[in-house]
Amino acid sequence: HASVRINIRNNGNVAVGYLDLSVHDGIVTGTRRASRIIPLILAGETVSHTLNLQKSLFPSHAAVFVLDKDNKVRGENEDNNQVSITI
Repeated sequence: HASVRINIRNNGNVAVGYLDLSVHDGIVTGTRRASRIIPLILAGETVSHTLNLQKSLFPSHAAVFVLDKDNKVRGENEDNNQVSITI
């Protein structure tokens, strides 16, 4: 297992909540391996979440974290909703 801590910052001017954080193998369209709902994040706030990922579920050795993949919340910058890490 790999314990991964991810920081999520709301760069907007309004609070947002109940966002889907999904973790995919290799690429955004890769197999979804984990997910969780992120509760309220106030404007300008940064929250941290720790996820325990099973390394064997990531044959690419890359975990791609995507927040609000379906764009349910409109953001000023939709390009900053994902990050990839090596596990």
